[in-house]
Amino acid sequence: MEKIGEEGIKQSEQNITKENVIIWSPSYRAEVLEIVGRTGMRGEATHTIVRVLDGPNAGKILRRNIVGPIRKGDIIMLRETEISAMPIEKKD
Repeated sequence: MEKIGEEGIKQSEQNITKENVIIWSPSYRAEVLEIVGRTGMRGEATHTIVRVLDGPNAGKILRRNIVGPIRKGDIIMLRETEISAMPIEKKD
């Protein structure tokens, strides 16, 4: 069963806790355009360039670090689309 929130956005009952407090944040789709390289202490994250497809920043190109399997053309969900990751430094 879905409920309509204050902003007219559908929310499922899974987002409501026992105290009837809604813990919900919007997420926006983004498409992976390019895989730049591996980053992190052990190379566990993939540094990518993505294009935001939905929301107020639609069309914006961002750098993001993604953990887990990813490839060019994948669609990911972003909870925040305003901050971009720092570019990785190349070792000589």
